[in-house]
Amino acid sequence: SPRRMIRLHSPPLSSVRFSMFWRVVSAFRETAACVVKHTNPCGVALARMPVAAYRGAFNADSQSAFGGVVGLNRPCDAATAREISTHFTEVLVAPGIAPAARRLLAKRPNLRVVVPAVRVGAGLAPAPSLAASPSSR
Repeated sequence: SPRRMIRLHSPPLSSVRFSMFWRVVSAFRETAACVVKHTNPCGVALARMPVAAYRGAFNADSQSAFGGVVGLNRPCDAATAREISTHFTEVLVAPGIAPAARRLLAKRPNLRVVVPAVRVGAGLAPAPSLAASPSSR
């Protein structure tokens, strides 16, 4: 699990624990999404695309997912960001955020978007964002 996370935008983070759901999504080679509410997973799903994994995880228990934390084991693309933006979400954690996704998510002022920090030389930097792809334009 990542030891440090870097907040990309929005309000400061409280004592939300990211390691539990990060371990859940990181356990899969397939694209995975996990929605957590009050430190309890309320939905986990695997799919070919991040947006489909998110939909599956959210729809597993959409009532409990309201205001939850979303974890992805793949970078968040524009399609996934658009879908996440249709629901009240407190925090999104992903290994990267596509530029188009970042612009969409920035429109949600109370959504906290974080990426795991990676070592770069002697310091920490956000994990690389998703390269431009058809779904992130």
